[in-house]
Amino acid sequence: MEWYTATRIVREVKGFDFYQARELITIINKEKKDKGYYIPNMYQVPKEWLEQRLGFKIKNA
Repeated sequence: MEWYTATRIVREVKGFDFYQARELITIINKEKKDKGYYIPNMYQVPKEWLEQRLGFKIKNA
């Protein structure tokens, strides 16, 4: 499973600054935690969850 931090989101996804990326990670993790998922690190998000939220696939650099 590939994990994304805010810095990596800024680098690989166009149109995000660091604070927007960090907020997005927080929102995704909170939604998943409310559904009963285990969140090992609140500062990272799996690539699959990020792609679901954004609505498109991320191409690795």
